[in-house]
Amino acid sequence: MIALLLWACAYPPEDFAVDMAQATCALYEQCDYLETFGFASAAECATTVEASYDPEVIACPDYDKELAEACVDGVTQMSCDDLFAAAWPAACAERCGFVATGGDGGTTDGGSNTGG
Repeated sequence: MIALLLWACAYPPEDFAVDMAQATCALYEQCDYLETFGFASAAECATTVEASYDPEVIACPDYDKELAEACVDGVTQMSCDDLFAAAWPAACAERCGFVATGGDGGTTDGGSNTGG
């Protein structure tokens, strides 16, 4: 029973926060958007973005680890055009049980307070 519980939580929200911060800030850096979003460096970005996904702060009523993984994977595949259009992967909002919205199938995450 304990092993099953540990397996079910194999990708906890804390790990998602770290991975999402890395993926988001790498995208911002790749697209030369760090300054646009008010960050002096990728490290400052990562600290801020990770904090915005802190499970102690953000409400994530129905956390789904598979959707969280799909969110991070989707962000790592985003182009600068996707970033400019705010076409975030639908899984980013859906990971918490929210329904994604957006004309092109994309969404803002709903969890981040940093523009992503």
